[in-house]
Amino acid sequence: MADIVIPQSNNYDVAFRYNGNTYELVTDMQFWEQKMPVSAFMEKLNQRYAFNSIIDTAGNDGFNVEKVKTSVDGTVTLKMNRYAFN
Repeated sequence: MADIVIPQSNNYDVAFRYNGNTYELVTDMQFWEQKMPVSAFMEKLNQRYAFNSIIDTAGNDGFNVEKVKTSVDGTVTLKMNRYAFN
């Protein structure tokens, strides 16, 4: 049973299953119909996961996101700040 499903027109959906620790990709690569190859899809997914993890945890350490810049090549740059009050 999948926890997250990305439907495809060929009815061979792309799915992710949570194993109690991480999400696992569950799909038949032979029927991949996404706009990008699997490797590029996983790279982008990992990049967005890392970005969201940083944003979610930064506040706990007193950081604020000042600026987010995405370059043409897909590189994401975060500018964060933290003020120390004495």
